[in-house]
Amino acid sequence: MKPLQLRQTLSSCYGRYVFSSLCPCLILWGGLLHNHSAQQNIQLLPVNPIYSLENHDMKQCLYDKDGTWHAIGSSWRTSDCMDCGCNDNGAMDCCTAFGIPTNIPDDCMKEFDQKACKFNVFKKNDRSIPCHALGYSGK
Repeated sequence: MKPLQLRQTLSSCYGRYVFSSLCPCLILWGGLLHNHSAQQNIQLLPVNPIYSLENHDMKQCLYDKDGTWHAIGSSWRTSDCMDCGCNDNGAMDCCTAFGIPTNIPDDCMKEFDQKACKFNVFKKNDRSIPCHALGYSGK
């Protein structure tokens, strides 16, 4: 196993979910490989400071779509209109930040506003006249 492969294996421990015992095992496994196969030039890599080996607690969550880290207990809105939160156990939950209009009158249409993370509903023949949807659904 090359250093890059070991780095990728270890970094997978710091994804969305907590792997309480897996990371220390991979680190020990990497050390054994290093001692056993010096000719392969396997190097032990520094431990990610986000993960504490002493108490196995995650300190942050990684939103893997954009590579940003977020503190435990925090919530945020993503650029693709998802509302996300980082739970106490290091897991991340996300859901859409908008409802999808349903039961729109026939003379109206809907259009998604990416900046505002919402649908606008308006008359087909005059976009300045708003319409009201009779319901909304989520994804």
